[in-house]
Amino acid sequence: MPMAFVFMTVNLGSKMDVLRELMLVDGVIEAYALLGEYDIVARVWAKSQDELGRIIKERISRIGNVRSVITLLATEDLWEEAKLMAKRRSTAVNICPNCHAEMPLEAKYCGFCGKKLK
Repeated sequence: MPMAFVFMTVNLGSKMDVLRELMLVDGVIEAYALLGEYDIVARVWAKSQDELGRIIKERISRIGNVRSVITLLATEDLWEEAKLMAKRRSTAVNICPNCHAEMPLEAKYCGFCGKKLK
């Protein structure tokens, strides 16, 4: 199953809104706010290359306030890990004590507010 890392630039002041909407997109395993050239990175996987392209083009790229999207496809050795992460995500999550966002169990910091998770 193909997996990609999607780097996004967003309009000033809209990072939290974009992250919240991004986490509702089927296929998005995790997403984090960044400092630097890009504002957000998301890890996305799908059942096929075509489906992955549709998720990125029709869902992620069309989220309000997303200015640009750069996609990097992952190599096959990461695909199994992605499936594992998705399975974990569907059963258990970390809840941020600050903003109450749901984050993957493996996350050490909240992707929305940056607060350290317990």
